[in-house]
Parts: sequence; C-alpha cells; structure tokens
Amino acid sequence: PTNRDLDSERLENLKLWALKIGNQLGLRPTQYSDLVGFVDLGKNLDFGKLCILIWQQATLYQIFNAVEAITVNNTVYKDVMETAVAQLSDVFQLSKDQKSQVRILVKDFIVQPGRMKYMSMHHNIEVHLKSHTEVLGFKNIFGNAVREQAMRSIVTKEASAARNRM
Repeated sequence: PTNRDLDSERLENLKLWALKIGNQLGLRPTQYSDLVGFVDLGKNLDFGKLCILIWQQATLYQIFNAVEAITVNNTVYKDVMETAVAQLSDVFQLSKDQKSQVRILVKDFIVQPGRMKYMSMHHNIEVHLKSHTEVLGFKNIFGNAVREQAMRSIVTKEASAARNRM
C-alpha cells in the first residue's frame, strides 16, 4: 500500500492514537468521536498531514473547553459578586469617624450665627459634606445611592436630635 492509501490496520492504530490524544487533552466524548471521524475522512491524505490535522483539531478543542470553563466560572463569579454587593449594600453603615464628623457638623450648624431655619439644616449639612468629601472622609459615600441614603439617615437623625436638645 502507498502512503496515501492507509491500510485498515494503520487506520485503526491512528484511531486509537486520536482517542489517546483526546484523553490526554481531557476532551469530551463527542470531541473524541470527531477526532476518530477525522481519521475516516482523511484516509486518502498523507499520514503525516492527517496526524497534524488531528493533533491541531484536538488542541483547538482543548482551547475551546478551557475558554468555555473560564466563561462559566466568570458567570458564576459575577453572580456571587452581585449577591455579595447587594448584601453589603443592605447593611452599610457609616464608620465611627464619619458619624463623629456628622455630630460635629450638626453642633456647628445649629449654633451658626444667623441660622433661622432649623428644619432644613440636614440639607445644608449634606451639601457641606458633599463639597468637602476628601477633607471630611466621605469620599466612599458619594456616588453610591445606598451609602448616600445611609449617610442621609444619620445626618437627619443627628440634626433632629440637636434641634430637640435646643
């Protein structure tokens, strides 16, 4: 037999080799059968070229499987992260320093000379905090609606308590 016409024994050995390659690269059963199918499809090809084509297809399957696994893992990771962020958002609280800063500002604002409106004081405090985020340590608050709401709640509560004490 010539090199182009592979005899049946050589074809069977090549099929076993394709299965071995598929096993080494951790391919799926359908991918194994595809590699064996390449042997049948390429029986009129040169033996060396057929081996290269089978090897190339097997490595492509391996790469595809790896990319698919990463994609699945990223999807799972994304879902876990979204759940964690949602849970953290629900329980967010200002730090001790931030709460202390709010109390100091409330005391300063309540005794401001010329202050006539005490019911809207919490709005003035929020504007002040927003315009001095870096200095007052509130840069992690603004830009996140949940955190801003937690801050507003503390500011409103502290302003109300200061008005009641007055």
